[in-house]
Amino acid sequence: MLWLAGKFTALEIIKTGVLPALAAWAIPQYLMSRKIKVYEEAEKEHPDFDIVDEEKLNPYWPVVFIGILSFIFPLAANLIGLPPFLGLLAGVGILWIYIDIKAKNGDNLHENGQIVKIIQKVDLSTLKFFIGILLAVGASSYIGLLEKFSDSVFGAVPSLDRLIFGSVALGLISSILDNVPLVAAAIKMLGDNVFTSIWVLLALTAGTGGSILIIGSAAGVAAMGQVKELSFGYYLKKAAFPALLGYGGGILIWLIFNYISHLPRPFAAGNILRGFAGGYPPARVSVLWYNRGICQVIP
Repeated sequence: MLWLAGKFTALEIIKTGVLPALAAWAIPQYLMSRKIKVYEEAEKEHPDFDIVDEEKLNPYWPVVFIGILSFIFPLAANLIGLPPFLGLLAGVGILWIYIDIKAKNGDNLHENGQIVKIIQKVDLSTLKFFIGILLAVGASSYIGLLEKFSDSVFGAVPSLDRLIFGSVALGLISSILDNVPLVAAAIKMLGDNVFTSIWVLLALTAGTGGSILIIGSAAGVAAMGQVKELSFGYYLKKAAFPALLGYGGGILIWLIFNYISHLPRPFAAGNILRGFAGGYPPARVSVLWYNRGICQVIP
């Protein structure tokens, strides 16, 4: 949503957000993997049980590889000035062609994995949900609710510290509420005069904060419906703390590369910011210096 709104480009999100995102993934991945029995231990306990049928999995590995490779297409579309969604459609199209070719050759691909079957099962209720959310955000902005909410979270004249605090707070709120309305509201509240790295932080916090509680994401709610044993209490006991540590780790990595390393020395000018602080757009000033949370405008 932030990408399509033009808040950052594909290159900017990769350069600024890839390391924090890796930290947010690696920390809970490591903690959760320690609780899972490895293949060798399970095989010793159940020697007659075939845990993985490699012959059935082999046809799917190229599909996984092409699916991951398709993420390059939005980046290529951005480089040549095309909208990102065209790159996404190009990647899906190539994946579709590959699956159809393999299916016609008689390979062992499940029919539910074919693109036509997937399109036939599009969840229209989810699309209606997103449309309703965006309409609600627009209505809230029109009557002034978003402005009041923005003042309480980001402050009337947000400093860098307040923008960071607000982004982290929205991420924690997204563990309870869906992140789509929160991000849509943030886009309306902050406008265009915000530094790109702040939008990347918001994408990180809103995207990963929903995993702290299972009810914070549509995927978590769907998983509870599919797996009866996966209750709110079970997820809270097993996965909430690792997810929270990953959330904090991602924010810490972002702070190290975008904030702490640029903190000003005593009696010296600090980090040069582009595009926000005190509501001043870049065209109004030549330089914006950040010094201990206070933005000083130098004409």
